[in-house]
Amino acid sequence: MAARPDRRRYPSATTAASALFVLAVFGLLHRFGAGGTGNTAFGDGRFRIWAAVATVSLLVWVLLFQRGVGEIRALSGPWRRSRRWWAGNLAAYAVLGVLTAVAIGLVVSGGSASVPIRHFSEIVDGLTALGWCAAGPWILMVWMGHERVRDLAVATAAVGAPAPGREDDPVALIARGAVEIRERVERSALALAVLGSTSVLTTGALRCSLVDAEAVAAEDFSSWWILGYGALFSVVVAAVVFPLLFAWRAQALGLVDRAPGSRTVGALRIRRPLSVLSVLAPLATSVPTAFLVP
Repeated sequence: MAARPDRRRYPSATTAASALFVLAVFGLLHRFGAGGTGNTAFGDGRFRIWAAVATVSLLVWVLLFQRGVGEIRALSGPWRRSRRWWAGNLAAYAVLGVLTAVAIGLVVSGGSASVPIRHFSEIVDGLTALGWCAAGPWILMVWMGHERVRDLAVATAAVGAPAPGREDDPVALIARGAVEIRERVERSALALAVLGSTSVLTTGALRCSLVDAEAVAAEDFSSWWILGYGALFSVVVAAVVFPLLFAWRAQALGLVDRAPGSRTVGALRIRRPLSVLSVLAPLATSVPTAFLVP
C-alpha cells in the first residue's frame, strides 16, 4: 500500500488552503458585521477594512501556531519533557493568560468608544484567545530554554580549570547546546513579536474604520490606546525573552572563560541583536498605526 503524500511538501496546496481560509473568515466576519449593526456606513463599508486585517492576522497566528507545534514535536534529547511537566506549565500558561487579559483591560479601560455591532466584544475576545493560544508553543519553548541554560551551567562548572584553546568533546558539546538555545530563543522572540505586532495592527485598523465611518468620535477612541497596546505587548515579550537572554549570556561567558581561544566557543561571542530588536516590534508598529486617522 502506497504511503500517503505529505501535503507539507506541496507549497501550492498550502497556498490554496490559505486562500480558502482567508476568503471564508473574511466572508463570515463581513456577514456578521453587516447583519449586526444599524450603521450601514460602518457595518457594510468601513468594517471591511478591519475584517480584512483581522483575517490576515488570524492566518498569521494559525501559521505561527503550526510552526511552534512543529518545533516542539521535533525536540529531542535534553529538550524532551514529561507529561507532568507539560501539565504544570500549561496550567501556568493559562494563569498567565488571565493576568494578561486583566492587564489589557486596564490599558483600554476608561474609553467611551463602542463598536456599533452586536456581540462584537465576543469576536474580539475569541480572537484574543486564539492569539494567546498561538503564542503558547513559543513561550513554552522559552521556559524550556531556561531549564537548558541551567543544565549547561552545571556542565560548564564541571569542565575543570581554564585551558587555552581547548577543543575537547565536553566543551564542544556544551557550546553546541548553547548555540541551540540561542537559535531557539531568537525564533521564539521573533514569533512573539509578530503576534504582538499583528494584534496592534488589528486594533489600529478597528480605530481607523470606526473613526473614518464616523461611528465614534476620534477623541472617544484615542490613538493613545493603540500606543498603550503596543507598549504592553513589547513589555510582555521583553518579560518573557530578556531573562533567558541574560541567563544565556552569563552561561556563554562562563564557558568562554573556561576555554579561552577556542574556535568552537568563540562562536558564542558573536552578537546578533535580533532578539533584542524583536521585542520592540509591537511598540514600533503602534506608532504609525495609532496615527493613521488623526
